[in-house]
Amino acid sequence: MHWIFYDNHCGLCSRWAGAMTPILATRGFAVAGRDSEEFARLTGGFTIPNEPQIILCTATGQLQIGLDAYLFMAGSFTWLSPLTWLMRKWPFYRIANAAYQILAANRYRISAIFGLKSACDRTAAPDK
Repeated sequence: MHWIFYDNHCGLCSRWAGAMTPILATRGFAVAGRDSEEFARLTGGFTIPNEPQIILCTATGQLQIGLDAYLFMAGSFTWLSPLTWLMRKWPFYRIANAAYQILAANRYRISAIFGLKSACDRTAAPDK
């Protein structure tokens, strides 16, 4: 089983995780926040600077970070294989990675603009 670890303090990330968990589960992926016990156990507390990116731990223990994690996930869908092949090529990868870095760096601002609550906010103060 592959594990996907997202920033559960981010509303945008939490919304993505909530929507994608059932779909990815059919492909052999489990989704958990980076505050989870699974993250600490599988990665040994691995960190990256400012931790803005999604982290994927493959079934073999390999770590994929950021855009590479998304491409790994997309590769599990046959119909996305041509796109993942193309996105790994030089100009496309650099452009997509730059766009991803901007999105990741601004995820809290985007969450605030759209009023997206994080998984932590929803469990601490459930809506009535």
